[in-house]
Amino acid sequence: MKKGFRLLVLATILVVVAVAGAACSGSSSSDQPIKLAYNLWIGSAGVFVADEKKLFSEAGVEVEMVQFGSPTEAVQALISGQVDVALTTMDTAVMLKKSESKDDPIRAFYVNDISNGADGIIVKSSINSIQDLKGKDVAVTIGAVNHFLLNHALAEAGMTSSDVNIVNMAPDLTGSTLISGKVDAAVAWEPFLSEAIASGNKLIYSSADAPDLIVDVMVTTQSMLKDRKEDLKKLVDGINKGIAYYEENEAEGTEIAAGVLGTSAESVKEMKKGVKLTEYADSKRMMTTDVSKLKETIEKINDFFIEFEVMTERANPDELIDSSLFD
Repeated sequence: MKKGFRLLVLATILVVVAVAGAACSGSSSSDQPIKLAYNLWIGSAGVFVADEKKLFSEAGVEVEMVQFGSPTEAVQALISGQVDVALTTMDTAVMLKKSESKDDPIRAFYVNDISNGADGIIVKSSINSIQDLKGKDVAVTIGAVNHFLLNHALAEAGMTSSDVNIVNMAPDLTGSTLISGKVDAAVAWEPFLSEAIASGNKLIYSSADAPDLIVDVMVTTQSMLKDRKEDLKKLVDGINKGIAYYEENEAEGTEIAAGVLGTSAESVKEMKKGVKLTEYADSKRMMTTDVSKLKETIEKINDFFIEFEVMTERANPDELIDSSLFD
């Protein structure tokens, strides 16, 4: 009897220890869906397909998609606790690091895609180069990724933002403002970039001219990485399944992305040429082996934001990048 009782107590202790160990390891899963914030961007095509084809469920996690007007709004929603994960640009993560909760800071934990032409500077037909922008009205969003691209292009041409007349507006309005003839140039991303070009304007500079400058990442909180790491891995797995499905079923994948982006399948085909959807191996390399390059990009972003007084203190790359998903 005593021996049986001792065995029962021992078994109970082992179960308690195992459960506690799982909780402390940050590897637990939850039945709660992950609320994923996104904006309309071709780089999230794999996410859109995964959602439509229920590939997140197949990967073992439920995902609730929450749309926002910009990557900035997505991270603000993360910081305020409205969502669990945000699809955003690295520059947005850098800019909003200062707004995070000190008790639960934000972390960039996965590279989702790299812009390779899907962000660009479009101009009226009479303008032929970056140098021709001198004194011209340029629609851009001050402090956002399109401003970052413009500043980079101007610097390469030996110019600064003071050489152009910045017309500040929401990113989804820059292209349409150029189309209406109210400005001479605009800096936009897809699908607004293609819309402006289709209306007779021309592209003079894009992210293809600045490789690895515009990187899109998934951002979450430190507590989320600690408490639901296994679910985040399943989220990433679902996205990879979405990318694979898109590549293997291009016509259907294109239609799915077109439906979300509110454009045609032909437009999506063109847009996708300007972005690299990063699969797990690529993201792992960028977040681990080649992480120094990501940190260099963050430092460039720091320089930009401090120059334009968007930030007063630099974001520490080591406190923003978290590669623990790949452990």
